[in-house]
Amino acid sequence: MSIKILLADDHAEARQATRRLLGERSEWMVCGEAENGFEAVEKAATLKPDIVILDLNMPKMNGLEAAKIIHTANPDLPLLLFSVDGADPAMLGAIRGAGFRGAVPKSAGWLLPEAIEILLQGKMFFDGNRSPLALPVIEAQASAEAASGQADDGQNAKKAAAGADDPSKPPLA
Repeated sequence: MSIKILLADDHAEARQATRRLLGERSEWMVCGEAENGFEAVEKAATLKPDIVILDLNMPKMNGLEAAKIIHTANPDLPLLLFSVDGADPAMLGAIRGAGFRGAVPKSAGWLLPEAIEILLQGKMFFDGNRSPLALPVIEAQASAEAASGQADDGQNAKKAAAGADDPSKPPLA
């Protein structure tokens, strides 16, 4: 059974490059492409993909707005942000709030297949893995826990989320 993937990005070249990268896996099939958020919402409903990869900045409707609509209609559908934006903790909160289960910056595109695999396993690609976007989230969580008195010094949350106790996982920094 092949995994159906919907790609949404307003740049045709980016969609083509992503399609090539995903084409390296014989079990993955790009079932559709969207140039804007409206098309992404439409195609997510009609094509019934197994995962949706969305860019953040798209015309007519951005990736956050599209993700909210797609997530509301199908909360079990994994949504992955693949964008040049979103590296700061405040933005990551909005990304997660929109229903995204993971984020990969385009500058780290080599992580896209790993992120897809993780999302398809029902996990998130934010915390406890090698995503370059994970460290700001971990630091924000540690700060929030420290401020609320839930963590000793915030380091325990960082170590746990980074998989520091698991020697098979490389450190984030």
